[in-house]
Amino acid sequence: MVALWGCGSSSSDGSSDTKVADTSQATDTSVATTTPDTTVEDAADVADTQLAGDSATIDSDTQPPDTTVTETVTSDTVTDDTTQATSCDGPDDCTVCAYGSAPATVADCYCVICPDVVMTKSQCDANAAAWDTVCGGAAWHDTAECPIPRCIQPTPPECDNHQCVAGSDKSACAVDDDCQRCAYDKPVTSAADCYCTFCGAPLDKATCAANQAGYQQFCEPWPKPDEPCPQASCIFPGPPICNDDNVCADHPDGCAFDSQCTTCAFSQIPKTPEDCRCPLCPQAHSQQFCDDVTAANETVCADFDFDSCPLPPCAFPGEPVCGADQRCATERDVEPR
Repeated sequence: MVALWGCGSSSSDGSSDTKVADTSQATDTSVATTTPDTTVEDAADVADTQLAGDSATIDSDTQPPDTTVTETVTSDTVTDDTTQATSCDGPDDCTVCAYGSAPATVADCYCVICPDVVMTKSQCDANAAAWDTVCGGAAWHDTAECPIPRCIQPTPPECDNHQCVAGSDKSACAVDDDCQRCAYDKPVTSAADCYCTFCGAPLDKATCAANQAGYQQFCEPWPKPDEPCPQASCIFPGPPICNDDNVCADHPDGCAFDSQCTTCAFSQIPKTPEDCRCPLCPQAHSQQFCDDVTAANETVCADFDFDSCPLPPCAFPGEPVCGADQRCATERDVEPR
């Protein structure tokens, strides 16, 4: 008998609850400048300045300006609440944060695992401070039995049109041997540019050497004694490769643990509508690859008629595992490590 096997999906439970963290918006003083009538001090305008305490004036003031002010307050608060976490002016404003949200009560507490949510550094700091206050120590963490994470260093995020977004490796290469995993993933031109080196990112060897030279010139010895760097425990998903775009990157099926592998029914990430294809039988890939395929299908292939695709007869491919070569495969295809 042949069983039909669908494509798995996944999600990341790290979405930022900015409505909790963005409590400062309640005091937005810019509202006063949005009142339409600023030239005549009529009764309605005077009443507007008494919104904080004169309920009788509020009830009696039914002029259009008050309605506009009320609507503006609501709109202003929602807009700032949804943009603050990703508003940036440059890549240095962004980070990949392990504190996906700011807990308001103990019921909101969560184990801090690996950084996986892109946001501004200021928002990450605010979330971390809220977590420490609500969840730290005896308040929750000491009895929560959170696991000790083993994390892969994420690619540094970027600032795109004032939005913090997931970074992409932009290191040019011709062959796999041009690439290496480099702890000096950003250039340094002054002590102000110094950063803690962790597990590194795929880079071409020439760029890595140039970054390292700048780092050693300005950052050794470490110029920030009040900000010591933490010790990093790094797990690498295999050596980097030079991909089809001549960019140094992690292998799309690279892994370090079985949990980083899954199955999905696509073999490539579409970049143009012409790349869109009907799904095939599920194959083993990294979780990150399958997530990227799903995201691309929802955007690049938004007009592709997946509903008209035939359903291929697929046998169960076996559980996905991380093989000895640090590549995702199925149990029947490779011996697990």
